[in-house]
Amino acid sequence: NVRRIKTNMGICEEKAKLFNSREMLFGSAVTEYVTIPEQTKIFEPFYDLWDCAERWLTNQELWCNGKFMDLDSDAVESAVGALLRALTKSGKTFDRMGLSQCNVIAVQVRQEVKLFEPKVPIIVSLRNPGMRERHWTDLQDKLGKELPSLDEMTLNGLVDLGLVDKVEMVEKVAERAGKE
Repeated sequence: NVRRIKTNMGICEEKAKLFNSREMLFGSAVTEYVTIPEQTKIFEPFYDLWDCAERWLTNQELWCNGKFMDLDSDAVESAVGALLRALTKSGKTFDRMGLSQCNVIAVQVRQEVKLFEPKVPIIVSLRNPGMRERHWTDLQDKLGKELPSLDEMTLNGLVDLGLVDKVEMVEKVAERAGKE
């Protein structure tokens, strides 16, 4: 619904510009459409909240339970950062406006993203293009645990193996792989 509303607001802005250009063309007084930008600004935090919530719910499942080797580390890292920024901004706006129920949702989704954030370095490290079989074997030896096959590997599976707690060691292996 918020995406539909945002699209409709964009259409209204474009129509206002078109009407203004035609008014200028015919030498008529130019109408000021002041309510459109005002309403767009008022609507922005609501759009950000629900867009972020939907993107988080969709991506979280894919990132955590999808094939690890299909993850794009740069996309995950930038998406998590963008979600945190947008949710923080929305939360502050709702707090300032006295909309506590909306702020509760923004805080809840932000907390979920914040809990996911420590997993991002694992994704960035292990999705390094330099990772080869020998690096996976080295990682497995250092962990003292057998890693699932690359085809069956998921982020949740790696978290269950305790990689988040050993992120420095994982980063060292990945850094060496990148340098090689």
